[in-house]
Amino acid sequence: LFYKKYNEEGEEYTLYALSGARHEDFAHLPVIRHTPILDPTLRGEHIVRSDDITKDPRYGQNRPHHGMPEGHLPVRSYMALPVVTRSGNVIGGLFFGHPEPGVFSENEEELVKNIAGQAAAAIDNARLFEAKQQAEQKARLIIESIPQMAWTALPDGSLDFFNRRWLEFTGQTAEQAQGEGWQEVFHPEDLSLTVDAWQRSLSSQQDFEVEHRIRCGADGSYRWHLSRGVPVKDCDGNILQWVGTNTDIDDRMQAQKKIREREKLFREAEMVGNTGSYEADLATLRFSFSDNLYRLLGYEPQSFVPSLDFIDAVSHPEDVADARPIIKKAIRDKQPYEYVRRIYRPDGQMRYFTVKGKVTLDKLGSPVKILGKVQDITEQKEAEQVINKHLTLLKQAEETARIGSWEYDIDTGALHWSKGMYRLFGIPEGSPVKPELYLDYVIEEDRPVAERIVHHFRESQEPLEETIRIRPNSQVVTMRVKAVLLRDKQGRGKKTLGVNLDISEIKQLEQENLELRLDQQKGLLLAILEA
Repeated sequence: LFYKKYNEEGEEYTLYALSGARHEDFAHLPVIRHTPILDPTLRGEHIVRSDDITKDPRYGQNRPHHGMPEGHLPVRSYMALPVVTRSGNVIGGLFFGHPEPGVFSENEEELVKNIAGQAAAAIDNARLFEAKQQAEQKARLIIESIPQMAWTALPDGSLDFFNRRWLEFTGQTAEQAQGEGWQEVFHPEDLSLTVDAWQRSLSSQQDFEVEHRIRCGADGSYRWHLSRGVPVKDCDGNILQWVGTNTDIDDRMQAQKKIREREKLFREAEMVGNTGSYEADLATLRFSFSDNLYRLLGYEPQSFVPSLDFIDAVSHPEDVADARPIIKKAIRDKQPYEYVRRIYRPDGQMRYFTVKGKVTLDKLGSPVKILGKVQDITEQKEAEQVINKHLTLLKQAEETARIGSWEYDIDTGALHWSKGMYRLFGIPEGSPVKPELYLDYVIEEDRPVAERIVHHFRESQEPLEETIRIRPNSQVVTMRVKAVLLRDKQGRGKKTLGVNLDISEIKQLEQENLELRLDQQKGLLLAILEA
């Protein structure tokens, strides 16, 4: 029995089994090759049976020989059958010879056919087993050479091999990892997920993939890994083994965790700060809004796809016209922009928004996107409107009642006067001012009062209320000075807001009233004395 093998030079036939003769009888003979007599057998064409092969016309045409090779056992009766697998591949040949002619009949041919079938099955199985062993050995060599943890498993899912990197990382021995021992190194919270995924892959014969934590034997810490396994199948689709890897993705998972945490903080910060963010693709004019921007506009998060038409439709018409040239200029100049836009919510309420944007460029320096931030400043705008109203009233009061107001920044020492203050002191509007001006204009009798006022500006953190007389010109003006302190969230004084009221007329009336009352009391006393 000869079987076919392949080497670098091509196919060759090797003696597999021998009966009725010694191996030494064939050891010195040349390698079997395609000759006119052997060719039908080696090609699997048909059975050759001859009562006397030496009389066959094909005999002797095997150059450089002209018959049997020298030293070959004498053969007259000859029978040869190809050994063919079920798939039709010729894997060898059965050869029978006898020194006497007419030995093999049809009965022997039928018998040998069965033997050839069994030989084909035996050789096929042997080759499959050898191929399986070679494949396993090759797979293990590859698995040992890759820079990550790897393993193999039998067709039923029993893990039978772990490479050195697995053993080094987990601290397990090869024996400890066998069977279900590998499950001990997985995080308890991930074990059920891992086992279920593995069982599904075994049932479906599909690839296995799962992310889980594996314990490090060195310090007991767990690191995230991406585990993958693929079935290795034969030509008939039968699983020969599973091959898998465990890739360390802990750095990636930790980075993703930090990103999620930052995104959460960003979302919370947007909600606390009444802000939202947006992105606009300049090529497609596609927009994307953050969840809180939807909320600020009065809509459920991600409830629709925003567009330029939508933005214009919910905006005040005047702001649509004003915003477009601002944005176009920013894109042209590749510069940031900022403006205020009024937006109408679905309930009809109008809100004020500060819109900021930054133009991003591609590698060639061309604008491609706009990244922006939006902040709801409605309360601020309403507060400004109230302040402006109060300022208007204050201005009217200053003009009619001779009142002046001022503001002092404690951190910078800057003093700001209203127009009324300049009028009270008789100073040109816009002239530099400082607390010490009280000392320059105060009458001598009230200098201690002026010094207390200056000291309050520099040192005090308490409310102020003083009456002082100044001489801005030839006349003396009596003023009531009142101030309150504004503090920050930590209770530290930030600004002093004050008002000066000209009470000269009141003081004059008080004096005149006092003189009248004194005259009345004097007249009454004289009347009593006369009585």
